[in-house]
Amino acid sequence: MYLAWVLTGRVLLAFSPLEDESGLSAQSLSDFIADTLSEFERPWSSVLFVVGDNCSVNQYLGDNGGIRFIGCANHRFNLAVQLFLEEHSVLIDRANKLMRKIAPVKSEGV
Repeated sequence: MYLAWVLTGRVLLAFSPLEDESGLSAQSLSDFIADTLSEFERPWSSVLFVVGDNCSVNQYLGDNGGIRFIGCANHRFNLAVQLFLEEHSVLIDRANKLMRKIAPVKSEGV
């Protein structure tokens, strides 16, 4: 977890690994953030946003903590590409089958 606050013109930073990686649930991450905020005597209201790579954790923090989160751009891009490719699925399947058929021929020619 990476934290940054601007305090009286100075930036206070904290970086901390999760101590117990066996429990990576949304609740355990929420507890971890709460403990870290408590250690620095900061309220939940000081959290402006969360950037994460786990959708369910992001949603949990947003719903239960009232924290805005910035979604993963790669995930959104992947969803857009999948949606675009849906209409070309027949052509993509044909190309896939053709490539599987010619792959052995290609490797023999090398």
